[in-house]
Amino acid sequence: MPSTRRVWLLWLALLLAYFAVLGCRPLRMPDEVRYAEISREMLDSGDWVVPRLLRLPYFEKPVGGYWLINTSQLVFGHGNFAVRFPSALASAITTLLVAALARSGTGDPRKGWLAGLVYLSSFMVFGVGTDCVLDPMLTMWLTAALGAFWRAFQTASRGARWSWWSVFGALCGAAFLTKGFVALAVPTVAITPLMLWQRRWRELLGYGAWSVVVATAVAAPWALSVHAREPDYWRYFFWEEHVRRFASNDAQHPQPFWYFLPFALAMTLPWTGAVPAALRLGWRHGVRAGGPFERLMLLAVLAPLLFFSLAQGKLATYILPCFPPFAILIGNAIVDGLDQGRSLALQWSARLMLGLSSAGLLAVLGLVVFDPSHPDVAGQTGPVVAVGLLLVMWIGMLARTLRRGTGHVAALALLAPSLAVAMQFTWMHPQVTSRMPQDYVREVVARLPADCTLASSSVKLSPLLSWESGRALVVLVGGSGEFTYGLGYPEGRNRHFGFSAFPAWLAAERRERPVVLFVQDSVADRPERFPAPDRIERSGSMAVLYYDRRVG
Repeated sequence: MPSTRRVWLLWLALLLAYFAVLGCRPLRMPDEVRYAEISREMLDSGDWVVPRLLRLPYFEKPVGGYWLINTSQLVFGHGNFAVRFPSALASAITTLLVAALARSGTGDPRKGWLAGLVYLSSFMVFGVGTDCVLDPMLTMWLTAALGAFWRAFQTASRGARWSWWSVFGALCGAAFLTKGFVALAVPTVAITPLMLWQRRWRELLGYGAWSVVVATAVAAPWALSVHAREPDYWRYFFWEEHVRRFASNDAQHPQPFWYFLPFALAMTLPWTGAVPAALRLGWRHGVRAGGPFERLMLLAVLAPLLFFSLAQGKLATYILPCFPPFAILIGNAIVDGLDQGRSLALQWSARLMLGLSSAGLLAVLGLVVFDPSHPDVAGQTGPVVAVGLLLVMWIGMLARTLRRGTGHVAALALLAPSLAVAMQFTWMHPQVTSRMPQDYVREVVARLPADCTLASSSVKLSPLLSWESGRALVVLVGGSGEFTYGLGYPEGRNRHFGFSAFPAWLAAERRERPVVLFVQDSVADRPERFPAPDRIERSGSMAVLYYDRRVG
């Protein structure tokens, strides 16, 4: 195992990588732009109670995550770094929580350090932890709640048990404010089987009921405030965002039952070679030997994974809360193996990463040699060369590790590919793509007249126009998508026009001011289906149609 000092340095290097990339790439559509713009509109209006997007009621999430993003923007100002900072900070705090929980459950400081390192260096944690999304914040609260429950489970003092169950309830309440009822379901499906398994069901009923009271008290002030302002909030939020998304055949993001399995494995990269040993350890110590800590960690991985797999609607980021306990099991398995003179888990991880890194290098070389016009390499000589050199360096490190067979060197080498992902994700993207056109939109918006009307035929693009222009009154053309509910409010009047109604509205609007229409230029939505503009500008997958003011 590496020394404590070396682990601290590795933690520091990884954390610097997290924060260094926050402002380096465009916001991704739709999620990042959506959450950033909701926060901007909250700050602009001074209303921190009712979430709105394009000034329309938007009830898909509670406000806890937006509050953190709001606070970051108040500190750092309007920008990509500010809206992503809470995710990176939450990932850093979760790392500390993982280390503390592993040390508390095993009594071994080395397992604490390594579990934190496994979590922080995971590809998926890095990818999600440097985005403006709510999942890292939810994971932070749920990991803290898991730690509070473990302390309550351990203590023999009645007073301490009440205190820790209260902390557990408060943290679940904070998680609920971040992402809703799922924040209560995740700890419930993991903790309930453990308490029944340990024959402590009376404690579960008593203290568990009290924790629900505490969680309710934490969420109640905002819950009552939003109900007073928008009486339909809880009906929509509970039915549409939970019941329909979980059980309906027409739920958003429908995926098969097995959808999360490949993502669960990808989540463990670059430590995937240790997954079999981690699962064996959880089964051997948690199920067969009856160790409560390993049993809890195993349940905290598998029960939420099964719960999310039963839902009709699925996104890869949903399972992020499963990874802190998984990182602990992986760290435990690696340390136990090294103590017994075995480094197979690290060796297999190194072999897998060597293969993936070699495949990545071959892919880069293949694009350069056989498809130099590909958007990932065209005009990006510097980034391509840098990524290629980094991959060569890490392939050499991994090969050297495998040749020498020293476990602690393998542990250090496995961290390097995470930085490779950071570099690749930061540099190697076209400046204008269908998911990240922020740079181009910013350049266009900067030269538009202040009195023009902004319109968009893309639901995903509309929040980006608001974010870059500071104007929330973007007119929607064509489909309404996620804005359908909000458009039913009075604020939605004259904010949306179908393709057939758009020409008449455009003719009337041009008598007052110029109109600029942004089109994603897709198969279903092409510039040719709109009235002929005075001029058109194209860049990548986007077209901008300019309609000048017509007097008379």
